[in-house]
Amino acid sequence: MIPRPAVGEFAKEELPKAIAVWTAATAPGMPVGPVVGGWPMGEMLQRDREDLLLRTRTI
Repeated sequence: MIPRPAVGEFAKEELPKAIAVWTAATAPGMPVGPVVGGWPMGEMLQRDREDLLLRTRTI
């Protein structure tokens, strides 16, 4: 019986291709992630600022 490699293990010949595929799939998300993730955070912070300003004006 031929032993099968565990999940996530690659043969030495396949490793460069696996790294290239992983890099190609991951690279677009690295610059896009903070932009997309920062957009809702910016809106939330803006609402908090406006709410704080309204509360301080009424005091």
